[in-house]
Amino acid sequence: MVLLLRMRSGSHLYGTNTSASDEDWFEVYDRLPGRRQSAQKIVGDQDVTSVGLSEFVRQAEKGVPQALEAMFAPPGWPTVDLICAYRLAWRPNTGAAVGTYRRTIKAFSFSEGPKSKHHAARLQYQLDELLRAGRFNPRDRSWQE
Repeated sequence: MVLLLRMRSGSHLYGTNTSASDEDWFEVYDRLPGRRQSAQKIVGDQDVTSVGLSEFVRQAEKGVPQALEAMFAPPGWPTVDLICAYRLAWRPNTGAAVGTYRRTIKAFSFSEGPKSKHHAARLQYQLDELLRAGRFNPRDRSWQE
């Protein structure tokens, strides 16, 4: 297994982390033996989601927010990025992303608490940018304004 991409995700990526935030990491490997989908491992305050490259691309093409955020993370943000050129050149199927994003936004909108509302607002901003520009920057905090 070769680690192709490793980056902080979640609140650290969005800029909403606090001193109480755990560390979320997203990793893409050339393959994950015996697994088709992603694997999650939580150790202490480290929450690591690992996925094989083909599944990562499948999720991004389907419009899975976490995969698109990793695909669109700005160069320099990932701590390991052997697929930077691919990520920069890749373009999404915006039609597929719209349905996935709208379902996710709706789920967060109907959840209780300000954190869920924040996620819904962030996802709506990302979707708007995706439809406007064909990509978005998950580090962009304009949705907080």
